[in-house]
Amino acid sequence: MTLICSLFALLGPMLLLACGLIPSGWVNRWPRAMRTASVWLAGFTFVSAIAVAGCILDVGVISEKLLQTGYFGGLGFGVYIDGLSVSMMLLISFIGWVIAKFSVRYLDGDAAQGRFTKWINFTLGAVLLLVVSRNLIMFSVAWILTSFGLHQLLTHYSGRRWALIAARKKFLISRIGDVFLIAALGLTYLNFGSFEYDSVLTSAATLQSDSPSQGWLITLTALLYVFVAVTKSAQFPFHTWLPDTMETPTPVSALMHAGIINAGGFLILRLSPLV
Repeated sequence: MTLICSLFALLGPMLLLACGLIPSGWVNRWPRAMRTASVWLAGFTFVSAIAVAGCILDVGVISEKLLQTGYFGGLGFGVYIDGLSVSMMLLISFIGWVIAKFSVRYLDGDAAQGRFTKWINFTLGAVLLLVVSRNLIMFSVAWILTSFGLHQLLTHYSGRRWALIAARKKFLISRIGDVFLIAALGLTYLNFGSFEYDSVLTSAATLQSDSPSQGWLITLTALLYVFVAVTKSAQFPFHTWLPDTMETPTPVSALMHAGIINAGGFLILRLSPLV
């Protein structure tokens, strides 16, 4: 049962991410096919989220490792789904479906509508993968993919000066956040010997009480994750790029507030025992 739920949770995001592999020239030639597929994919992902929510009510928290490596304490690819993940999945997939439908009419006639739809799907898939990730490495990969997809959307109107300025500001701030994230990951492995949520969150309280000498390292790790969240959530002083994104198509603003800007808050909630 948990395996089926895990596959359902991953199928939608992976299909949406796969849209990023389609050549932009092809999707611009066939925008009607791309936007129809986008609406159906987003709708399927929302239905999958409802199904996963039902699984959670039945079996409780799902922590499933689908693939495992021999590195970094048995790091694997899988899902970690609890009430927080399901809440975010339902929010993001539902608003993503609304955005997909809205984009059909909003960009009708735009020569690059196919490309825009492709990157909307990709970014939506990256955010959904972020919230179901089993460990901090999966989370970080999804985090970077989200930034990459958003950059493509912010530069949709490449002839608009302020759109490019906003994209460059966001790019710079995202790289600052990536530096904080890499540093936090290094300290996480140094402190806990693992990137898996289960191990990290279980060990945090034990180390604080049993090894007071490591307390400052754990505090520093938590602070770095807070800095990561601040950069992603466009909090002061990393907020200056957000107002400039009004130069981009309206669906981009909607998508940012459906999950991208909330990703920092999700990270803090996920790591709340550590923070």
